[in-house]
Formats: sequence, C-alpha cells, structure tokens
Amino acid sequence: MSILGGVTASQTIFVEAQDERISYDSTAITGPAWELVPPSADACDTPQMLSNRQGDYLSFTFTGIGVSVIGTKGVRQGLIDFYVDGIWNTTVDRGRPQLMCDEVLFEMSDLYKQEHTIIGMLGGLGINPETGEEDGVSPVQRLKYTAPDDPQ
Repeated sequence: MSILGGVTASQTIFVEAQDERISYDSTAITGPAWELVPPSADACDTPQMLSNRQGDYLSFTFTGIGVSVIGTKGVRQGLIDFYVDGIWNTTVDRGRPQLMCDEVLFEMSDLYKQEHTIIGMLGGLGINPETGEEDGVSPVQRLKYTAPDDPQ
C-alpha cells in the first residue's frame, strides 16, 4: 500500500513507430506495404511507418490502463479502423486540407489493468481535397500507453 492510501502513480510510456514492439502486417496475400519514412517536412520531421494499401495494419500489445495512437492528418489520409482486444471500436477519417502533425488519432482510457492489443487498420481511402479522388495512407508517428506503477 502506498503512502497515498492505496493510490498508485501511473507512468506514460512512448513507443516510436519503428519500435520492434509494434508489428506491421497485412490482410493481403502478398504481404504488407509498410515502409519507414525518414524525417522530412512532409513527415512532420519525425520518422513514420507508412502504408497505402487497404488492409495493412499495425498491432501493439501492452499491459496498461490507457493507450493513444499518434499520427498525422492531412490531404493524403485514409480511414483507420481501430480495434481493442479484437473488438471494433471506431473508424477515424484523417482527411484534412493541410498537414497536421502529432495528432491523437485514437485514445482509450479506463481500461482494466491487464494485457491489451490495439490494432489500427487502413480500412478505406479518403477523398483528397486537392484532386477530388480517393487517396489514402496510414502514417503512424508513435504510440503511448499508461501503465500504473505496482504498489510495493
């Protein structure tokens, strides 16, 4: 029990997109199209993992009570379907007229303290406001999760 009467502190842990704890895969037969994009103005000056093929997804398993997926919104952005522990949670349309960096694409808190798996799948293409055509990528900058410190 802690000095605060059983309340324990939490820690926020950041996981960069290229971290080996995040797996990148595909529902396609030919394998994923994910690639590491180096830092540049078009990539928000951070390395990102990027795919433009529907059905490609990231998967991250963690033990904690909350999770956030951080990425970009902008012209060439698609629709991402988010699943938590195998259950669809929401679809996020990331299309915007201009590039927006370090955006929280998905966030969930108040999870039970146990192992969870989050999946973000490129589920559809958005409409590119510059061309009016379907277009989309799934860029991920980083994830973060909240893990409570165990009481001593």
